[in-house]
Amino acid sequence: MIRLEISQEDMGKPGVYENFLRLLNSLNDQSLASVKQEPVKVSQRRSSEQVGDPDIDPDVKARFGETIKKAKSLYFMSIIKRGGEVNSDEVERMMKTHYPTFTRKSIGGITGAINRWLTKASIALPYASRADQSRSGVHIFTWVQQEESEPLISDKERTRLTKLISRRNQKHFIRLLDEGRIGKDTVKQRGWADFSKEIVDLGTGLFENDGDQIIFKR
Repeated sequence: MIRLEISQEDMGKPGVYENFLRLLNSLNDQSLASVKQEPVKVSQRRSSEQVGDPDIDPDVKARFGETIKKAKSLYFMSIIKRGGEVNSDEVERMMKTHYPTFTRKSIGGITGAINRWLTKASIALPYASRADQSRSGVHIFTWVQQEESEPLISDKERTRLTKLISRRNQKHFIRLLDEGRIGKDTVKQRGWADFSKEIVDLGTGLFENDGDQIIFKR
């Protein structure tokens, strides 16, 4: 007995089909093979989960639209900007209006992507996040990006303040000025208290200590 296995995809090719018929004809009345046709896996295009057009903040689109192309990420940032300060439950509720499958767990993926894109483009993250100590798993997002109409700290003031920071902490201070925030995980826990004290001792009112991170309010 001759056993042949030909996929349905191959059977659809004219050359294969014609040769197969020739083989059958040449065998005449002999015991023919059982033909097994493999099912063809058809990849179905996944429909977009977006519902309607997200109301993206014009300022967010103007500032970050060239770096971040996904409407979902720009809308996420718009929610934080408009709210000023929102928690992850509020973010989830707003995101669901246009992305029904969005959950609180989705926030980690979207913030990670935003951070990678902006870091690659050397753009400071425009918001800060911290854990809500009173609610397990809930994070609070605060918009920290200055408006274009607000003056940045002058180079002269930047230099003056940097000189007031100890040499071992100056690189952390410069990062705080450049990125708008710095966390305990970056400074390392043993030096965090010392660094935080130096920031407070500056007495400028430009910085806010949230416990696990310091925000440059700009």
